[in-house]
Amino acid sequence: MLLGWVMKRGCLLGGLLMLLGCQDSGGCGNDYPYPRTDPLAAPSLKAVRGRLSEAGIATAARAIPDLLTAACAANPADGTKSCALDPVTPGRVRFYLGTEAEPVTFNVVASQGEVLPPSFVAVDLQSLHNNLHVQLVDVVGGQDGVRVSVGCTAADFDACTDPSTFVDGSLDLTLYLEGVDVPLVGSWGESVCFAQDNSPTAPGLRIQSLIFTFYPRIEVAADGRPYLHVEENDMVVERMEVGLDVQTGKACWESTCGACGSGECSLCTAADVLTDYVLEPFLETGSLARRLTTLVAKQLLASVAEGALDVAGELDATSVLTFVNPRAEPTKYLLAANADSPSAGGSSSALGMNLDFDVGFIAKHGACVPMVEPPSWVMPSMPDPGAYVLAPDPVTGDMTPEAYDAALIVGDGVPGRALFDLFDGGSLCLNLDSALLGSLTQGVFAPTVASLGVIAPGLAGLAPPNAPVSVVTAPSLPAQLRFGTGMVAGGTRDSHLQLVWPSFGVELWPWVDQTYQRAIALSCDLAVGLSFEPTPSGNLLITVDRIALDNVLTTYNEIPLQFDAQGLTNLVAAFVPSLVSGEPFDVQLTAAALGFPFVPKARAITTLGADKRFLGVFLRFCAPRDLADATNPLCYEPRPAPGDKAQTRGWLELEPLDELTTTMQGHWRVRAHSDLAPGPALELALRVDGGATLAFRAADRTGVVEFYHPTLALPGRHHLEVLGRVGKSLVWTTPYQTTVTVLEPAVPDAPALVMPARKAPTPVPFAEGCQAVPVSVGGAALVALAYVARHWRRRCR
Repeated sequence: MLLGWVMKRGCLLGGLLMLLGCQDSGGCGNDYPYPRTDPLAAPSLKAVRGRLSEAGIATAARAIPDLLTAACAANPADGTKSCALDPVTPGRVRFYLGTEAEPVTFNVVASQGEVLPPSFVAVDLQSLHNNLHVQLVDVVGGQDGVRVSVGCTAADFDACTDPSTFVDGSLDLTLYLEGVDVPLVGSWGESVCFAQDNSPTAPGLRIQSLIFTFYPRIEVAADGRPYLHVEENDMVVERMEVGLDVQTGKACWESTCGACGSGECSLCTAADVLTDYVLEPFLETGSLARRLTTLVAKQLLASVAEGALDVAGELDATSVLTFVNPRAEPTKYLLAANADSPSAGGSSSALGMNLDFDVGFIAKHGACVPMVEPPSWVMPSMPDPGAYVLAPDPVTGDMTPEAYDAALIVGDGVPGRALFDLFDGGSLCLNLDSALLGSLTQGVFAPTVASLGVIAPGLAGLAPPNAPVSVVTAPSLPAQLRFGTGMVAGGTRDSHLQLVWPSFGVELWPWVDQTYQRAIALSCDLAVGLSFEPTPSGNLLITVDRIALDNVLTTYNEIPLQFDAQGLTNLVAAFVPSLVSGEPFDVQLTAAALGFPFVPKARAITTLGADKRFLGVFLRFCAPRDLADATNPLCYEPRPAPGDKAQTRGWLELEPLDELTTTMQGHWRVRAHSDLAPGPALELALRVDGGATLAFRAADRTGVVEFYHPTLALPGRHHLEVLGRVGKSLVWTTPYQTTVTVLEPAVPDAPALVMPARKAPTPVPFAEGCQAVPVSVGGAALVALAYVARHWRRRCR
């Protein structure tokens, strides 16, 4: 049911938790079919794996009653959906049996017939808690399965005498019987009977023991797409024992029954006969057991069983930024479940269910980049992650071995192949004017002649200081990505994601004499390191470990303009100080943040395999009851009482010490006051025009903080927000907000730069030598690429 709740609300990847579905129609995709028959587009087999451990399955089983409530709550109780909450008895969920087009048929010792819709079997969710158990079945040389036990699990049913192990429910069935031959009673022709609970308060159905195994399988259909099959013939019911307390009678509303006074349905009035010789055998040995278990299994897998387990489409930057590079070729992608899965794997003490995915990318060659031979995208065998990882203890923070519930394992060929085809199709040839960069970076980086003068002082002789400058990226080689352990040694972190972009080209085009003119072009090797650190509480900290340039070259400088490589450090350090020196990005993994009552907590992220070609993300699950359990330090999420003063975030007041003008070049001094601490103890962070929040700055001994933000050097009205905290304790205050106006005549608006198609230039060595610096102009382009990546064109059908 966990899967159903998630997948009915979008497309998700990762083992049995990340199967793909799209709303109630199932399957995900769009209008751009992937060229599955093209050899160059052949996907990398088993490049991604989602793994659900037996411990994770047990946690998911505990959450099923709560998630059933959430998933079935919106369905009408009229039989049009497979499940719905019982409107008569709260706390029960109904499973509807069959439709007019597909009725449930049965053939038992005493009768044969079918169940007429909208008949249902209801299950009491409270009694289901702790009485539902799931485990994996590893079949050597055969299809692996999932074994589900509802009620008593004792090997000998005669030992099942404890009522607390049973699951309560109810019945409301309409049975059509044909050719009835009941021992000791005689024969009837046709009968239509109803069977309902004897009492509205007592359970009419008690599931004493239901044990079944279902064997999900993925098959590739004639359309080349993989589908998950969970049908009645995939079910093996080992045991179904029920107790009944029902009343029976004629279903007078059914035309087949005839008049209630006639003898056609006389069998229905013989309650003991109908219950003992028809209903109970029908429930325990008839097809209802298979039908009911199929419904339960499909609810566990939700709409996945209704559509294809793949997603295909294209990454198209021009659909987001139509004037960035209209000549870019879209990159098509495919993510498809591998037909060898799902399968159980690992040792007997570390068994897990695996779902593997094949991943492919393909793009036509773009004119703005040179031809580069693609490497092999064949991935090595998926490594076995074992059963334990080193994770920070929720109380002490010490790294200790811990069993995980789920893992997502990604091969380096997935991001590497995506980066190559984005390069080859020209999607990374970006023409970014000043206004666009200002918008993409939320006001952090809007290049002008003045702001870029620190690296190219000669620009000042071409145009006024506030003339806009367009930045053009011209890559000569694709970016490469490798995985790291995230460990720190010798003061240097082996970043989880290490991107190296050789021959990364940047061109500066200032607005001169009512036109854009190429002033200078640079080439460098760009390196970026990102790491992901799970916290003791299961959240995720994302840090930028490194942004560095090497082999800085000038590839075009005909004027020539004076160029200062060291100025790159000063420029980016001023514009984006929060990237490297600021606080990590804190990704909250809580029920409140996710809007979902089943929370995955990050426990470990590390490389796998001898050659580190796989990155594993390991998770623990927090079921709804875990979130309310104060004794569970990892999962517990307390709900603050109304008016709880301990939750007050404080207030912050700022005393501006200067009037903002363009002559101040973006500097602003304020004195801070707060109820949390004296001004000198505060640290403040500035946000301008809804953009990114810059790194915290400490107040001086008089409580004064001096901010610098490039947007404040531009004329116009600007909305300012300032956040305060005390030291490193992350005690946030209510944002201080104000609006300021900076007055200065602006240069005439410049149109967007339209670049002609051309080949990548040949690098020319920079005469002043090469220098590695912490950050670069390329950082702004990376921010733009991140924005584009969040807004790729995608559709579901």
